[in-house]
Amino acid sequence: MYISKQKHVKIKHRIFRFLFITNMLVLFSGYMFSPIYALFVEKIGGNMLDAGLASSVFGITGAIVTLFIGRFVDKTNTSWIILALGYSLKSIAFLVLFFVNNVVGLIIVQVLLGMGGAIVWPPFDKLYTRFMDKNKIATAWGMWEAMDYFVGAIGAGIGGALTQFLGFKVLFLIMSFITLVPALGVWYIHKKI
Repeated sequence: MYISKQKHVKIKHRIFRFLFITNMLVLFSGYMFSPIYALFVEKIGGNMLDAGLASSVFGITGAIVTLFIGRFVDKTNTSWIILALGYSLKSIAFLVLFFVNNVVGLIIVQVLLGMGGAIVWPPFDKLYTRFMDKNKIATAWGMWEAMDYFVGAIGAGIGGALTQFLGFKVLFLIMSFITLVPALGVWYIHKKI
């Protein structure tokens, strides 16, 4: 079936916007928790050392898994599926936070979040780059970076307010749901493309 160049460009732009929005939602959900993370660690009986340790576990897990996922994504044609898996794992990890009541549980969640993020970034970067306008690469990445700052600012404020008035458990359910929406969207879209 022949698709005109103009229609191809429109489809490409739609997919680009879809990737941008889904990633924005996932980032937003994570930023809702970041400014109050240390308060949660304290609430479950941890201290600042525990908060630092759990964050280190997140970073180390993410770094190691990212290397493997990047190689895997380059060798296969599974970017959409891997992206959906990463978003799904992050949604599950946010839901598991609902049940965390000690530092060991938090470290387990940080492993899951590190893996989820590591699974997300290589396929997202590959797809985002693939569907951006090749004459506006810096603009496309600049839009992403600006969105990251805005979403971080807005997410932090909303996350703090939700926790203040509704508590951590409600926040974790909302974070999980917000991340689940892009996961389902990517599962759906990958079948259409």
